[in-house]
Amino acid sequence: MTTKPNPHTLFVYDARENVVLSWLRDSVSFAILCGAAWFVNTQMPPSGWINATVCILWMIWMVGKGQKRKVMKTPDEARQWLDDNFPTGAAA
Repeated sequence: MTTKPNPHTLFVYDARENVVLSWLRDSVSFAILCGAAWFVNTQMPPSGWINATVCILWMIWMVGKGQKRKVMKTPDEARQWLDDNFPTGAAA
């Protein structure tokens, strides 16, 4: 039996966000995308370059929103964060 080395970085996902709030955020993002596509295709002369630019900018914006929530922690920092936010009542 082989043992795996301990990870240097742990990813802890905070799933305390309300489902309705998550849906609202996603809906707003989708509405902005649809509004930009509508504007580019109806209010401006049609252009594949403009559509591609809007698509790329939207993807960069969405990746940026995701990166804002990502926090990398060492195992000790992750344990401390979990203990602070989700106490179990057991003394360590």
